[in-house]
Amino acid sequence: MLRKPIDILLYSNVYIALCALALLWSSQLLAFSRVAINPYDGLVFSASLFIYAAHRLVGIHKLKAGKVDERHGLIQQIEPLVIFLGSIGLVVSVFLFFGLSTMQQVLLIFPGLISLAYIIPFTRKGRRLRDYPFIKVFLIAFTWAWVTVIIPLWEVRPEGIWWLLFERFFFILAITLPFDIRDMELDTLQGVSTLPTVLGVEKTKRLSFIMLGISIVLGIIYILGFSLQYSAVNGYILAGLYTFYFLNKVKKGANDYLFTGWLDGTMIVQFLLIQLFIFLMGTWR
Repeated sequence: MLRKPIDILLYSNVYIALCALALLWSSQLLAFSRVAINPYDGLVFSASLFIYAAHRLVGIHKLKAGKVDERHGLIQQIEPLVIFLGSIGLVVSVFLFFGLSTMQQVLLIFPGLISLAYIIPFTRKGRRLRDYPFIKVFLIAFTWAWVTVIIPLWEVRPEGIWWLLFERFFFILAITLPFDIRDMELDTLQGVSTLPTVLGVEKTKRLSFIMLGISIVLGIIYILGFSLQYSAVNGYILAGLYTFYFLNKVKKGANDYLFTGWLDGTMIVQFLLIQLFIFLMGTWR
C-alpha cells in the first residue's frame, strides 16, 4: 500500500527527472548565471523518465520470487503508471533529439549506449552493465556528468569544461555510493560486488565525503577561474554543506526517503541555492 502521495512522485521517476533537469540548470547557472530553456532541457527530462522507468521495470522483473522488498513492492503497485510515463518519455526524447544540433546528437550517442546497456540485458546470461562488479556507480557518475556538462556546454562555453565535468563526476559519485549501501543485501543476493560489500558501510561513507570534498574544490576552481560567476559561490558552498549533512545520516537500513528523496534532492537544492544567490547579488547591485 502506498504510504503517501509523495511515493508516486518518487517511484514514478518524475522526481529523478526533475533532479536531472535541476543538475543541468545548475551547470547553466555556473557557466552563464542564467538558465536558457531549449530542446535539450526537455530531452534530459524526458530521457530520464524513460531510462529510469526501464531500469526499474527490468529490475523488478529480474528479482527472484519472494525477494521483493518494500521499495520494489511500491514500484510494482504503480507499474502501469511507470510504463505510461516511460513510454511518453521515450516518444518525447526521440522527437526532441531531432531538434538538437548535430554535435549534440553525436555527443549523446556514447552516454545513450551506456544507459541502455546499463538497464537492458545484453549477454546470453542476461547480464547488464550494472551487474558487473564495482562499476555501476562510476557509469552513473560519468553519464550524468557528461549529459549535464559536456553536451550543453561543448559548443557554447568550453572554457574550463573539464573542471566542471569532473566536479559533476565526483558529486554524483558522492551521492550515489550511499545507494550501494542501501542495496547491499540485494546486490549480494544477485552476486554483484560493490564498494560497500568490500569496504563496509563506514569506509564507503568516508569515501563519499572525500568525493564530495573533491567536487566542491573543483567547482570553486571552475567558478573563480573560468565562469567568473562569483555570486554563485555562496549558494554552491551551502549546497555542499547540505549534501554533507545528509551523507552523514546514511546507514544500512535507513529509510528509503533518505536516499530517493533527500540525497537525490541535493541536485534540486544546489540549483535553488545557486539561483537564489545569483538573484540576491544582482538585486543588491
